[in-house]
Parts: sequence; C-alpha cells; structure tokens
Amino acid sequence: MQKTIDHPRIMKATKLFLSFALLGLSFGQFAVNAQDNKPLKIAFLTNNASDFWTIARAGCEQAVKEVPNITLDFRIPADGTAAEQTRIFDDLLVKGTHGIALSPVDPVNQTAMIDRGSEKALVVTQDSDAPKSKRAF
Repeated sequence: MQKTIDHPRIMKATKLFLSFALLGLSFGQFAVNAQDNKPLKIAFLTNNASDFWTIARAGCEQAVKEVPNITLDFRIPADGTAAEQTRIFDDLLVKGTHGIALSPVDPVNQTAMIDRGSEKALVVTQDSDAPKSKRAF
C-alpha cells in the first residue's frame, strides 16, 4: 500500500524526522490521509533498553514540541526479546498508530510482522534493518 505525502504539516514532520535520521536519530516519516487534519499517532520502538536510546528519545521529544498535532509513544521492550517487541508492535497497531519507527530485534524472523504492520501503518526501520520486509525505508 503506497502512502503519499502532500500535506504541509506532514511534510514539515517528514523533513524534521529525516534530519534526525541523518544524525543517527532515525524517527521516520509518517503519513495519514492528507485531506484531514487529525492528530498523528507515531511510535518509536527500540530493540533493547540501552542508554543509546536516551539520545533518540530526546530527539523524538523535541520533534513533538516542534511539529503540531502529533503524539508520540516511545517504547522500550523490557526484556529485549523479539517476542516482547512483537507484542508491543501489535499493541501499537491496535491503538491506531499511524507510523512506527522500529529497530527490529530479529529482522529475518520479524519480516512477516513488519509486512503485516505495513498494511495498517507506515513502518520504517532504524538502527537495525529488515531489507526484505515491506517497510517504507
């Protein structure tokens, strides 16, 4: 399912998030129906509880301050397993999250999960890639 981005607010968010990606704070680009101005629900899902993610969280929190009408759910799997990450990923989809930046714990075995999620939300990978999945980038 191809997503298009033509709403100014989403374009601004996209540019900001891509800037973070260049800095190693990949947050991704998120798009919803460009005709409405509903709040965007976005999520950043790490692969473990490393201190590394403190910097990413700070970048995400700054983006929320700068980009109007978005909410962020920054999630860290407690045990760092693929099973826990999948549970959180599925929960985010059930909650109607529009975009998820994901660092997959087990990219090969989580490809089906990412593909399934890509049917409901814009999914991007960061830090760890799943190149055979249907993630946006």
